This record gives sequence, structure tokens and C-alpha cells, in this order.
Amino acid sequence: MRCLLLPYLAGKTQNILAQDSTDNFLGMAATQQNDQITGEVPHRHYADGGVFAALGKFRLDAIDLEIDHCFERLCGIHPEDSDSAKATMTQTFELGRGEWQVKSDAGAKMTSTVTTFELKGWIEAFDRGSSVCRRQWEASIPRTCI
Repeated sequence: MRCLLLPYLAGKTQNILAQDSTDNFLGMAATQQNDQITGEVPHRHYADGGVFAALGKFRLDAIDLEIDHCFERLCGIHPEDSDSAKATMTQTFELGRGEWQVKSDAGAKMTSTVTTFELKGWIEAFDRGSSVCRRQWEASIPRTCI
């Protein structure tokens, strides 16, 4: 796959004792598992083509432009532990015309502790396959009255 896939659920072989249900349609996939050992309930949503109706990589011939967008969203929680909730998102967006080829990769992860919400994010820009800029952020937000 061209997209960034987090190892968390890639291949859906996390646990042979997991009950698994998968829906796949035109480059989009949604997977939900119930891990019988840990009790966690992870959910994965993946789209190759992203906001472009799961077309995968496509070309606009009139302006000689290639476009690609894909994303993966992973959410998980243990039903008996609300502090175990986590959400992760990664996405890749590519544009190209001849020698001009640019790409951005971005991701975010959200978790919580008893006292805080933990946020991490990053974005990286590429020009013709070489990284030209990368930024990362982290924030810890107090859980006031939550």
C-alpha cells in the first residue's frame, strides 16, 4: 500500500483469538475487532482515495495532474476503562505533474490519563521524494471536570 499504515492493525493479525468483522468497498475498509484476551475493542477505517470517493490515485488529463489521497483512522477502547480510549489518524496527500511531485504525510494521536488529555501530531512535506520540512507537536490538556 502507498499509504502510511500504523502497525497497530495493519494486516489484521493482532490476535488469533480476536473476533473480526470487515467491510470493504471500492478501496475503503472498516474493521472492528473484539480482542478476547485484552478486552480492547479497536476499530479501523481506511480509504484509498480519501475524500475523492476512494478512487485511489487518479489523473486529471485536462490539466495533466495526478492526485492521490488516502487515510487511516484507528480508534480503540477497553469497555471497562474509559481512560484507555485512543484515536490515531494518518493521511497522505500527493500531487504531481511531470517533474513536479509533492507529498504531505500527517498524523495525530489522542489518548488520555486520569488527569489529562494527551495530544501528539506531526506533518511532513516532500518534494520529489525528499523530505523538505517536518513539524511535530505535543500537548497535555488538564481534564477539568471531565
